[in-house]
Amino acid sequence: MNDGKKKPVSVGPARRAAFEELKRRGSLLRFGSHQAYRHVLQTLSIQTGLDLSQPSTFVIRITDRCPLRCRHCTDWSADSTGELTTGQWSDILDDIARWPGSCHTILTGGEPLQRDDLDQLARHATRRGLTCTVFTHGGNLGPARVARLVDAGVRCLRISLDGIGQTHDTFRGASGLYDAVLRNIRDARKTFPSLAVVLGAVIVEPNVDQIGSLVRLAGDLDLDGIEFMVLYPSFYDRSSPDPHWYRGHPAWPTDPSRVERALAEVGELRRQGYPVLNLPGQLDLFARYYADPTARFDDVPCLGLHTKVNITSRGNLFACNKERGSLVGRSLREVWNSDELRTMRKRATSCGLPCAIACNFQQPFLSRVRLLGRVLRR
Repeated sequence: MNDGKKKPVSVGPARRAAFEELKRRGSLLRFGSHQAYRHVLQTLSIQTGLDLSQPSTFVIRITDRCPLRCRHCTDWSADSTGELTTGQWSDILDDIARWPGSCHTILTGGEPLQRDDLDQLARHATRRGLTCTVFTHGGNLGPARVARLVDAGVRCLRISLDGIGQTHDTFRGASGLYDAVLRNIRDARKTFPSLAVVLGAVIVEPNVDQIGSLVRLAGDLDLDGIEFMVLYPSFYDRSSPDPHWYRGHPAWPTDPSRVERALAEVGELRRQGYPVLNLPGQLDLFARYYADPTARFDDVPCLGLHTKVNITSRGNLFACNKERGSLVGRSLREVWNSDELRTMRKRATSCGLPCAIACNFQQPFLSRVRLLGRVLRR
């Protein structure tokens, strides 16, 4: 007997999975269109001097805590008191979603998995339309842990890998870490094929002769990329940096010619199709930097203050080795458009410091599109 009521439509697992995949691709395409718009604004700002830029990436240091004792880093020794609460981070994520809107958030540390609310923060970000990456050492990313991150909406894992085998373990101060990272990456690729995985490596004395092997490993694991960074003093070291800090540093490469040869190999592997995210011009700048770490790079525009916002564990906007204002109870847009940051953006296009060639290097828009396309194809 028909009582006039419509029966609920049954949605099977296959249809539900197809719908979720459609939502995923739609959100990534929306993210890409927003990034294209901001790229135009950033390019106009640099070329014309007009202050039109809007941030497209937020590097959010949700904790200073880290179980590792890496040879190139002292951030783990920072005072970890005063980290923002879940509610305070959620408020900041809400503010980012209001302005500039759909963009890339990177939850990092320290080690972000040290926070029990990482999944909650990632879910809050993605529900507000933000694309979320987790930057981790990767040793604790077992299948169940990755499943929770994926369920929270995380699109990408960025995993530190600074050498092959014992080299990585010694450099990061953790026995067995390399094997754990590779096991976790393989499990994640098998179980969650749509999850992007990118390696990050700092070029240091112990791994100079292995960076080509790291590129081949990224290819063999079918990863979405590997990106190299140069060694320089921590952004979060609040003391005035010593211009000759590299002398006697245990991780500083002793032979610039070895670095140059290794970078040339990376460039060749990139031409062969390996997923190297660094551009050839950037690799050339790296070689120049390691040959003379006191050199200036006045010919390289720094995009750090045009494209990226770094936020400390206490909720402060961090730029050019200094905290520039708290985002707790204050709008991001207000801090971004402050006279101090407007002045800094004008100066940053030719400041000449080495951060301009690494984290703040200008990636052509087509390179960003290529990575987005690779993720969409998964």
